[in-house]
Amino acid sequence: MRTTHHSLHSSLTILAVAACGCASTKAYQTSFDVPTLALKEKNDVVMQGVQMGLAPITRENEASYPQVARLVKWREPDPGAPHTTGAEGRAVPSSATVERSGIIELVPLPTFFVGIANNTGSSLSLSRVKFEVEDNAHRPYSVVLSTEPLRQRFFGDITGANPFLAGDRALMEQLMTQISSLPILNPAITIPNGGVWRGYLVLDINTRTAKEYYSLMKSIQGFTVRFKDVPTGAGSSNFVFEMDKADRKTMLTCPGEVSDPSPERCTAAQAPSAPSGEPPKR
Repeated sequence: MRTTHHSLHSSLTILAVAACGCASTKAYQTSFDVPTLALKEKNDVVMQGVQMGLAPITRENEASYPQVARLVKWREPDPGAPHTTGAEGRAVPSSATVERSGIIELVPLPTFFVGIANNTGSSLSLSRVKFEVEDNAHRPYSVVLSTEPLRQRFFGDITGANPFLAGDRALMEQLMTQISSLPILNPAITIPNGGVWRGYLVLDINTRTAKEYYSLMKSIQGFTVRFKDVPTGAGSSNFVFEMDKADRKTMLTCPGEVSDPSPERCTAAQAPSAPSGEPPKR
């Protein structure tokens, strides 16, 4: 059974229903195409002492990568709690709260887990390496090279979309610290001989909500990631990883008020298949 998954905007639906006092209509079932990404070649690429592996991370398999998609718990006002009568007969909202839980994405998805092993006999500097990402239509995607833009983006998104989670100062501090500690692929990295670097190639894309994410994934049929001019034991080499998108049809049970079904707003009516895209193994 899949863990209840709340996107950053999931709380707003609860608030809207509570504010208007709307009664939920009857739940319904519908099918949904869950997008997945899979490498065309499953094995790592080895060239002249450099071994490199890559794994795509999507909402479908994000639970396998808790560094970038963390399961958290927070408390919200209970929309089902009865109101009390205050001064002058006015209704006063109840102070009762309920616990919510969900996976919170700390980076925009899709993103890519990368592993690089250096056995060239000398240090491997990425200072001249070019990181290139494009989709099947040859549209290029910029990459994020540090954690500070990720921190700023996350803080703004979560503050606007989930004020209850954002109001939990201890939890927010944990999440912001986790973002700061993320190993982000960038040109400043140097891998000593015999060493292995593992981290993330993060795209600068507008997939802040589940709707934006599924809109992007619907528009593409795959990605190509290139690491160009990697200094290997015999000059420079290019490492290329191609991946295809596939849609996995899933039956969802959705609340009646949900007009835009997705796995984040509904629950799986049947157990999903095993996640794809495991981290590269060393």
